[in-house]
Amino acid sequence: MDAEIRELNPQPTLVMRRRVELAGIGQFVQEAFGAVYGLLAARGIAPTGMPFTRYLEMSETSMDVEAGTAVPVATTGEGDVVASELPGGPCAVTWHIGPFDTISETYEALSAWIAALQRAPGGPPWECYWTDPSSEPDPAKWRTEVFQPLTPSP
Repeated sequence: MDAEIRELNPQPTLVMRRRVELAGIGQFVQEAFGAVYGLLAARGIAPTGMPFTRYLEMSETSMDVEAGTAVPVATTGEGDVVASELPGGPCAVTWHIGPFDTISETYEALSAWIAALQRAPGGPPWECYWTDPSSEPDPAKWRTEVFQPLTPSP
């Protein structure tokens, strides 16, 4: 596993947040990105990061999730788009190269890497999408950066 620990600064974001069935995550993410980027364009605000999805709480059949992007300064949302924040602090980071349906393997490997360092997760994970599937049709080339916040070192 090629991973590292980074010290992140908090990042203000605009997101859509919803409880979705696992099978509906792709549709929700597309809807959320459309709404968030539409609001940013209407306000003349450039995003400061890649689009991301953050997994707040998961069960066997559904999850609380937010999808959006980082913005330069905290701002208010509108309609279904709300202000949020990606947390600062220590974070384990790695890359997933390939289709989204195999990303669980990357999460499992990252969890094992964290455990081997005798560290523990410190909050909900998120992933940033560096490849737009509408621009790159080959899923084997998709690049997704995976973030897992950590509890502070003892």
